[in-house]
Amino acid sequence: MKTALIVILYIIAAAPLAVSSQGLKPRNNVLLQGIIIDGDIKQPLGYASIGILNKPVGTVSDSLGHFELAVDNQYPGDTLQVSIVGYYPVKRTIRELLNINGPIVISLAKKVTRLNEVVVTNPLQHTIIVGRQSTGSFLQASIVPKGDKAPIIGAESGLKIHIEGYPARLENLNFYVSRNNFKYVRFRVNMYSIKHNLPDTLLFNKEILVSLNNYKTGWTQIDLAPYHLVITADCAVTLQWVDYNKDMVAMPLILIPASPSFSHINYYRPASQDKWKSIRGNVSFYVTLAN
Repeated sequence: MKTALIVILYIIAAAPLAVSSQGLKPRNNVLLQGIIIDGDIKQPLGYASIGILNKPVGTVSDSLGHFELAVDNQYPGDTLQVSIVGYYPVKRTIRELLNINGPIVISLAKKVTRLNEVVVTNPLQHTIIVGRQSTGSFLQASIVPKGDKAPIIGAESGLKIHIEGYPARLENLNFYVSRNNFKYVRFRVNMYSIKHNLPDTLLFNKEILVSLNNYKTGWTQIDLAPYHLVITADCAVTLQWVDYNKDMVAMPLILIPASPSFSHINYYRPASQDKWKSIRGNVSFYVTLAN
C-alpha cells in the first residue's frame, strides 16, 4: 500500500511536467538574448529547443527564431545546447556566449541524411494501440510548468512505445485534455531512440506541430500517416510545449487525466535540454501503429 501511495503522489507532483523549467533559481542572473538561424539560407528557425545541458533551465525560440534565457553567470563552464528536428545540435559554453557583444546568433546545420526512415514494401495490416485510452480523472497530470512571472516553455513529456513485432508505422497520436486555460497553445511531436531506458536521439527529420485553440478540451488526434514514420525498435514519442498566447492573464494550466501503473513507462523533462526522467504511470495519451 505504501508503494502504491508513493506512485500516486509522484504522478501528481511530477508527471509529466509539473515543475518550473528555470527551477535552479540562479543567484546572479544574466539574460542571454539572440536568434537561431539556418546556417545555409540564414533564415530564422522557430521553436528551437534551447537550454543548459542536464539542468532545468531552458526555453524555446519563438516563431521568428528569437529567444531570451536567464542563466547563472557563476557557472560559465556550463554548456548551452540548441536543437531542433532536421538539424544537427549546437553546443556553446556560457562563458563563450557572455563574451559576445550584442545579440547572439546561433547557426544550425541541416541534416543531409534521414534517420531511420524505413520504406516498407509489404502492407502493414495489424493495428496496435500503445498507451491509455481511458479518460478517467481520479488523478490529473499538469503538462505546462509555471515560472515565477510567466509560463516557461520547452517542457516535454511522452511515453515509451514497445510492441512485439517490428517494423511498425505510426498512424496517429492522441491525447486528452480535461482542463485548458489557454486560448492558444502549441505543441511539437518529437520521437526519440531509447538508450539506457531513456529518450536519446531524435529519430525523424519531421516538424510536426499541433495547436489547441479557444480553450479546447477533450481528445485531440494528430494524423501521422502522411509523414510515413516507420520504427524498427522501441522508441519514445513526446509532446513538447513550444508556444502559447502571451497576453493570457489566467493561471496557465493544462491537465491530462492520469492513473498509477506498473506496466507503462512515461518520460518527462521540465526544460528543453534537461535530463530525462522516467516514471511508472499512465496518462490519457496513446498512439496507433500498424505492423
